Order: sequence, then structure tokens, then C-alpha cells
Amino acid sequence: MSENETVIQNPLGTRPLSWLIPHYAIPATVALVVNALYNIVDQIFIGQSVGYLGNAATNVINPLMVIMLAVATLWGDGCASYTSLQQGKGHRENASVGVCNTFVTSLIMGLVVMVVSWLFLEPLCWLFGASENSLPYAMAYGRIIALGFPLMAILTPLTACIRVDGGATYGMVGLLVACCSNIVLDALFCLGFGWGV
Repeated sequence: MSENETVIQNPLGTRPLSWLIPHYAIPATVALVVNALYNIVDQIFIGQSVGYLGNAATNVINPLMVIMLAVATLWGDGCASYTSLQQGKGHRENASVGVCNTFVTSLIMGLVVMVVSWLFLEPLCWLFGASENSLPYAMAYGRIIALGFPLMAILTPLTACIRVDGGATYGMVGLLVACCSNIVLDALFCLGFGWGV
């Protein structure tokens, strides 16, 4: 290590438990609430602009989003565990390699799920409860949602990695910015431009 390099201490290894619990629990709780808000906000704007068939379409696609989120969380929690273990051993370079590997494999996984979703979207919609009336809306909504799967596949694991590196607040702020952007863009696209689902 050169004289100019500074070792940044991870708070997980240096701070007392009384500081760590609220510092990590509050951002995690906010992140869970923000994730729940995505579907609620979409339901409100689509219900106002399209009606009950639009709401039915978002409910049909929601299980697909939950599956993608579950797989991405699996990746993220695995990376967070590996990163924590490596940092605890003082192997920061191994931790960095783990994060890089997670980024690449998450992107590949997101692209695969996106392609599979596009190829099998109609049978998946029927499986998740679409009706003849809601199917066109579910297909339109599902194709756009599937385009975001690679980003969701990267965002979720990297947020977990940021959290274990001592930046729980950064992950929370990132999710809040994304949620606020979703609200503004929902209003613009659904009500302003009349694009519906």
C-alpha cells in the first residue's frame, strides 16, 4: 500500500451495534415501502387513465415482476454475504471481484429473463390470470416492464453490495429517486400523453 492510499473502515466492523441497527434498519424499511409504492402508483395512474382493464393488466404482470425481483434479491444477498465475509477477512480485492462478478452475472440473468418473458409473454399472461379483455393491456404492459428487467437485475444486487460496504443511505436515496421519477413519469405518460399502460 502506498503512502497516498487511505484505508476506509467499513462501519460494520468498527461501529457499535446500537448505531448499526438504526443506521441499517431505517433505510431497509424505507426501501421496502418504496418497492411496494411502485405497484400502487402504477395502479393509481393506470386506473385513472385506462380503467379497470389496465389495473387488471398490471396485476397479471405483477407476479412476473415479483419473480424477477426474487431472483435479483437472491443474487444480491449472495453477493452481500460474500463481500461481507471477504471484507471481514481483510480481502478487499476479493470483495471487489465478487461485486464485479455479480454485476456481470446479474446483467446476463436480467437479459435472459427479459428474452424469455418476451418470447413466452402470452402464455405467462394466461397463466397469471389474464382474461380475453385484459390480455392486450397485459401484453403491452408486460413488454415494457420486461425491458426494465436487466436494470432491475443490476440495481437490486448492487444496492445490497452498497449496503454492506457501509452505504445503506445511498441505496435508500437511489430507490427514492427512482420512485419519485416513476411517479412523475407515470403522470406524464399516462395522464399527460395519454399512453395508457
